[in-house]
Amino acid sequence: MRTTDLLKVTMPVDLSSLATALTIVREMGKRCGFAGSALSEIEVGVEEAISNVIEHSGVPDEGSTFDLICRQIPSGIEIVLKEMGIPFDPERVSQFHPDQSSMGSSTTGMGLFLMQQMMDEVTFRNLGVNGKETRLVKHLKRSGEKVAGEPSPAISESGSGREDPTARTSGAEPEAPPPESPRDANRGADAVRTGLDIEIRLIRDEDAIEVSRCAFKSHGYTFRDDHVYYPERLLEQNRNGSMVSAVAVTKDGSFVGHAALVFRTPGDRIAEFAFAFVNAEYRGGGVLFRIAHFLVSTLKTRELDGVYCFAVTHHTFAQERMESYGMRDCGILLATSPVSWKIRWIPGDVTQRISLTQGFKYLRKPESLMLYAPPQHSDMIEKVYRGLGVEHQYGVPETKIPWLPSQPSAITTQVNTLEGRADIHVNRYGAGIVREIRSLLRSFCIRQISAVNLYLNLQDPATYSFAEEFEKTGFFFAGILPLMSPGEGLILQFLNNVELSYDKILVHSTMGQELLRYVKSRDPYGNL
Repeated sequence: MRTTDLLKVTMPVDLSSLATALTIVREMGKRCGFAGSALSEIEVGVEEAISNVIEHSGVPDEGSTFDLICRQIPSGIEIVLKEMGIPFDPERVSQFHPDQSSMGSSTTGMGLFLMQQMMDEVTFRNLGVNGKETRLVKHLKRSGEKVAGEPSPAISESGSGREDPTARTSGAEPEAPPPESPRDANRGADAVRTGLDIEIRLIRDEDAIEVSRCAFKSHGYTFRDDHVYYPERLLEQNRNGSMVSAVAVTKDGSFVGHAALVFRTPGDRIAEFAFAFVNAEYRGGGVLFRIAHFLVSTLKTRELDGVYCFAVTHHTFAQERMESYGMRDCGILLATSPVSWKIRWIPGDVTQRISLTQGFKYLRKPESLMLYAPPQHSDMIEKVYRGLGVEHQYGVPETKIPWLPSQPSAITTQVNTLEGRADIHVNRYGAGIVREIRSLLRSFCIRQISAVNLYLNLQDPATYSFAEEFEKTGFFFAGILPLMSPGEGLILQFLNNVELSYDKILVHSTMGQELLRYVKSRDPYGNL
């Protein structure tokens, strides 16, 4: 492809961009062989698409931009608009019928109608953390080919003609979502009323797009697990049981907020309370507390022994909320998230990678266990458990260096490249465990992973000795996570050339502050 066959321009999400964009599109259309009324049709279609981007970006006053990409294709021209705007479901836009329109009637859906009339293909795609795109195609007309305005299905990026499951062919986003369909009275078993107008219940198919939209409005595209930005994935995770979502809606069907319990492995006895957010107009009313109560008190799909949660440390608001849910601090995870991860509506000093506090709450009284806490951390580990309301027993192995089987260790890893974070779980120790951990650590450092968390089993006598061996490679204490699989979790962390000021880490609780001081004292670079 020649360089003249493709043109990409980045422009501000502002009406001042429209005239320039249309000039670019018209000139590119001429290069592709279009003339006369066909050029005017392209301009109209693109004008409606860009206007839709500007009007419904969802990120006012943030210096947002969109990419205008014009590409010559064998049959004509392809125009793509890519931007980081709010997710949407085009199928929920009301159809515009020009034969039924009259003076003063609603024009909702007119933009989409004009795009489809003027262009041969109109496709919308949600791209998760990469935002969304609008794709328009205009074909040069030849004998026997269809004319502009005839409907055409969405096609996949491969051009196979099969419908792309992430693509929709209807709908510029409306000014407000249309009302939900009436609630099915027979589904009332999954709902409880909390307050005069708000209903808390399990997620339904029609809620998924509103969850994605609310996630974007509260956090942008910065959630460390991007499934929440894909309505189809969100629903699939709820169907397969790896996530249980609850939503809050008003009596008239307006979406209020969402939170979920996330299970990292099928056999987990604990779940992460995550993806908690509320639309701006409903904040401050205790909605998240109600959703959390609903999830842990009415969930019947699987038994839960405990719930944990993470809160950012560039402010203490989320930590205070976590504490109000009954969570108690049990860990400090340093620099686990990039600078860009923040809640839009809460100010805070975000000038370094973001650290997290980790809170935990038992949902049923735990049994007393025999733990093999490394002697250098035993006092702190016992204190953290006591803060959670648990008294365990602490033992010393019969031999300092335990016998280990000759087969490889059982280790699982999870890597989040967007966050620059990796987790290593040692499920069973093998004779080469130290070499295996060092090899993994080296590979993560080469890949420029910033933070590595190592999870060890406190119920395994080998942890008593090998924690110290891992600390010789640069790992240091981060906290505990009870009821992990295969056992009580000891967390060590490693920072890969991360610049970190402990003075910028804000911790709310007394236990959290003590944990932070202890973590700093164990960090090889904590006092530099």
